[in-house]
Formats: sequence, structure tokens, C-alpha cells
Amino acid sequence: MKAPHSHSRLWCRACHGNELMEVLDFGTQPPSNALLKTEFSEEKKYPLRVVLCKSCYLMQLDYDVSPQEIFDEYVYFSSNSKEWLAHTKNYCDMIYRRLGLSKSSFVVEVGSNDGSLLENLKDRCQVLGIDPSHTVAEVAIARGVPTQIKHLTEMTAVQGFADLVIANNVLAHMPHLDSAVKSLARLMKRNGMLTIEFPHVLSLLINGEFDTIYHEHYSYLSLLALEPLFESHGLYVRDAEWLPTHGGSVRLYVQKERGYASFAVQELRRMELPLKDISMYLQLRTWAEKVRKDFLALLKNSPRIYAYGAAAKGNTFLNYCGLTSKDIHAVGDTTPSKQGKFLPGSHIPVISEEALLAQRPAYVLILPWNWEHEIVSKLGKTLASWGGKFIVAIPQLRVFSPSIDHGVSPCLTEAAGVV
Repeated sequence: MKAPHSHSRLWCRACHGNELMEVLDFGTQPPSNALLKTEFSEEKKYPLRVVLCKSCYLMQLDYDVSPQEIFDEYVYFSSNSKEWLAHTKNYCDMIYRRLGLSKSSFVVEVGSNDGSLLENLKDRCQVLGIDPSHTVAEVAIARGVPTQIKHLTEMTAVQGFADLVIANNVLAHMPHLDSAVKSLARLMKRNGMLTIEFPHVLSLLINGEFDTIYHEHYSYLSLLALEPLFESHGLYVRDAEWLPTHGGSVRLYVQKERGYASFAVQELRRMELPLKDISMYLQLRTWAEKVRKDFLALLKNSPRIYAYGAAAKGNTFLNYCGLTSKDIHAVGDTTPSKQGKFLPGSHIPVISEEALLAQRPAYVLILPWNWEHEIVSKLGKTLASWGGKFIVAIPQLRVFSPSIDHGVSPCLTEAAGVV
């Protein structure tokens, strides 16, 4: 089947309103996970511009790169992070007890990636993963997690058979949000449960997490924007939790039965009231421009900078700053499928963690800042042995020395200064 064309969007992907206000324009960039096989490979670039729907307050991209181009050969493997594996295990143990699941229960995960979440449930329930990327789905199948390699649509969603539908960190990746919610509802039994997790747009705005904006994140979600969309498809948010993942996330528990919304849901509604203030969104542009200015000032006086973590968010930041391999010599990463390739846009080479440390870098820029603790714990002692320092650019620029016991010393720079 021919992949749909990428295209500009003139209406909201949730409520179909046509009052879209520009929030931040990154110019044209390649898709953030489209790593290159050679340094001089040709690559496609698309507008990366985020807008706000004035009707339902959904922050979203106004240009859709086709999901087939982004996801069919996906290079992100969720099992690569120990902290993420611990998070998914805790979720599975909790939801198994909370719903009273059993061997006869059917659990479906949409966007199941390499099966690392469902692996925790496959011996306790009947499970099925759905993911469009053969690169990750084949790994899931190899580890014994039944997986269908397809995009979830209204046509491919099987009617009403799941006791639990899991769509954690996937809803933002679905360009047709209205249709996506309808498809998720189709999968659920009448008394079934849907849980979704998503990086909270309120955290993005308050903490200036602008690098989480990239082409595969079509939407930047909140209860404010989602609740009316859910209700239009007969779904009701019954409970909510705040999570520390991805710089601040929310988990929603959604059912087909209308009923009492928990105190946590009511608190989340109150917490999100500032999202109706347009000025809050416009501050993101000022924040992003300051971070870029501060980092470029640091770069002028800092030789031998390397990076760690070939994460999608890192590519938004690197390309927004206009950096190349002349500025960042290489990025270390533990994912074999990324090593030996080059980052999109910047064409910075991706090397192994061992090769990175062999260079004895003076500075290591942590691109996936949400895994700072895990990365510092893993690399800190080695980096400290030759006096190397870490850099984190977002939410604000910090340069710090790892202590010998894997801790972190106090910040050693001001915003645009250099030690």
C-alpha cells in the first residue's frame, strides 16, 4: 500500500477547529529518528512548527509527516533503559492487582515496541501487542510476545475483546487523534479499562522542555484537551496519576461507564487551568531562544564536546542550534542499530559507549536529560577519573562534575558561563 503523503494541517486533529495559533517554529528539520547510513546521505526535511488550537487547547504540529515514514523502521527500543524497564514492571504489577486480571483476561498494548512491557504479563494473561514497526515488533515476537505488525486504525481495530487496553506514550504518536481514540474505544470490552500515559504539556511549558517537540509527536497532551474528545467517543476519565517519567507525565484510567471521577482527576483539572492562558504558550519561544543562545556561547569556549544518547529529542535541540560534527564530535549510544550511523540534520556520528569513553572527552552533553540520573550513575566515575564534566542544556544550561561516588557536584557554571 502506498504511504499517504505528508501534508500541512489547517484544522485541529482533536476537535477539527480551524483557529490555530503559532507557538514555536523550528524551521525545517528531518524526522528525529531518521538516522543516516552515511554522513552524506540525502534526507528529507519538513516544517517543524507547533501551534495551539484556540477551541480545545490542544497543542500540536501543523504539518504531518506520514506515520509510515516515521514508524515503519523505528530505531527506538524501549528495553534499552533500565529505569524504563523498572517503570513498566511496576505498572504491570500494579494494574494486574488493581483490575484483578487472570489467565482468562485479554490485554492489548498499542505501540508495544519490543514487547518489554507485555513481557511482564504474558505468563499471567493473554496478551497481544500492536506496533507498525517491524524492527521492534520482530524483537517482541522473538521474546515470545504475540505482536501484530500494523498501524491501529478504525478498520484494523477488532471490536470489543480487551479487558485492558494499554496505550502508554503512544497517543501523541497518532496523527489522526480523533480517529485514534475511536479505535482504542473499539478494542475495549464494555467493562474494560484503557490506560494511557503521556508527557504532560503543562510540564513541557513550565520547564521549557521544547526539545520534546519533534515530528513523531503530533500532539502535546493534557486532560483539558483529551477529556471532551474521550467523551465524544463514550469514554470517561475515572482516575489519574502524576508520573516522573519524561520530565513529568500523567497516567489516565479511562472506562466506557460514566461514573465518579476521582479526587486526582478533579485536582488535575484544577492544575491545568493555566493552560487556558495563551501567554503561557508564547513564553516557550522565549525560553527556547535563551537556551540556544546560552549553549552556543558555551560551545565557543569548550573544546572536545561529545554527546551521549542518540535520542530523538536531542536531534530537535541539535538542529535548532544548527550544530554539526564540527561542534559535537560524536554521540555515544548503547543501541547497536544506531551505532555506525549519523544523526539526522547534524550528521554527527553515533558510536558505542565504549568508543565514546575511549576519547576521554572533556565534556559530555546528555541529550536525553530525562535519564540524567541513570547516565550519570553509569558514566560518572569513569568521566571523573580524568576530570571530565557533564553538560545538560534543558531545561536550563548546567555544567557539572561527577563525583567519584557517582553523585553530582554543585553546578559549576552560570547560564552562559564556562568553567
